[in-house]
Amino acid sequence: MVSVDEALASLELRKEQLRQTIKTYKACFAPVRRLPPEILGLIFSAVVQDTFPSSLTIEMDNAPWLLTRICRHWSAVALSNPALWSRLDLHLHRIGEKGAVPLTRLQIERSQNMPLTLKIRDDDDWQRASHPVLDVVLSASAQWGIVDVYMHPLLLEQISKARRFDSLTTFLITIDLSVDDRFDTVSKYDDAFWNVFSVAPKLRHLQALSWNTESTYVSPPFSLPWHQLTRLSTSTTSNTQALTVLQKLSSIVECTLAFATADILQQNHNIVCLPHLRSLALQIEDEPVIYQKRTSVLDFLETPSIQSLAVYQTADVEAVLGLVTRSNCASSLTLLHLYSNSINHEMALHLTEKMPSLTSLELGDFDGTIEVHPTRSLTAAFIQTFLEHWLEQKSVGGSRLLRLLITNQGFEYLEVEQLTLLFTPLEKEGLFITVSSSARVPSIIMENFHY
Repeated sequence: MVSVDEALASLELRKEQLRQTIKTYKACFAPVRRLPPEILGLIFSAVVQDTFPSSLTIEMDNAPWLLTRICRHWSAVALSNPALWSRLDLHLHRIGEKGAVPLTRLQIERSQNMPLTLKIRDDDDWQRASHPVLDVVLSASAQWGIVDVYMHPLLLEQISKARRFDSLTTFLITIDLSVDDRFDTVSKYDDAFWNVFSVAPKLRHLQALSWNTESTYVSPPFSLPWHQLTRLSTSTTSNTQALTVLQKLSSIVECTLAFATADILQQNHNIVCLPHLRSLALQIEDEPVIYQKRTSVLDFLETPSIQSLAVYQTADVEAVLGLVTRSNCASSLTLLHLYSNSINHEMALHLTEKMPSLTSLELGDFDGTIEVHPTRSLTAAFIQTFLEHWLEQKSVGGSRLLRLLITNQGFEYLEVEQLTLLFTPLEKEGLFITVSSSARVPSIIMENFHY
């Protein structure tokens, strides 16, 4: 019996070995192994793009490095596709200098002449003055295509060594000045530092943010090719400075500006015409304050092509109406988000009548005064009047869809629920009304700047 059991055990072992052998050979006939190199390269590219940024350090277990270690065929495909090696996510405070330098250099070499997509972070509070990995990346500055940089000023100074940004199309830079209240950004560095990005012939998209020790937004004083930009998101110290920036943006299509303070603007200021502007968002980075007349940048703009307008405590209904009338853009404007502490419901109704093409309208009232008098009955009356006007316009203009969001701090929870149920049947008419009592101030400047 013992010999029989031993024989059975031996056969079971042999059976398992054969099963593994069959499995191995079957893998050779897997569909993925029969894919042409071109298709396999596209799959590899999708993997690299989907996993970027993938980690806090350069790791051999991540794509594209991992793709070279599966088999010779995969390795050959990966090494013959320079686009796979053109994305680097570098968290300098987590990268070991000894091993990361040769790996970074090798990856850039494998990218050949492809434009590089770089994400560079340094969160160290002790503010080192240089990093050898950054030196390697700077040696390929002519290849920089899309660059996202977040670091402290001392390390940022290392970038001033670069002299060419021939391929740079998109640049995101965030400078944190809050770590050292002794730091004076303007006087510390010479013109070479602030002019480092002044010559970037292909630069079109820019996000530039900076804040000081009081966590107040300030304007990064870089010299930039403003006239080239088609997409901009940046911080400034005031609405006056924001208006100065807008004057330089002759080619701008999408613009987001946040500023720390709102000054009374000179009424004799020239009108700034932005013929290509399709999207504009303006926000004051402060707690909700009562809007003051003559502080709105909109009073000095002409935007004939605008399609999307979002103003957060930076304009009232009158300023929006003035822009629409001056620019003759009522037919092109489809999205309007107006958040303020003083929204007059009669003027808001007049505003919607002026813009028959609206498909998205948000009215946010931080103080619960969306009506003329602070009574809830007038709030309901505003919505009822709006509905009547909208249905009348629809009967004349045909099919129309509109999403309306009303945020009013004066609403109570039960009132919000009741109104929501009341408005649900209107959806079949193409009118989607949402009401909210949230007093949250949206932050447009910190929204993702997609690239």
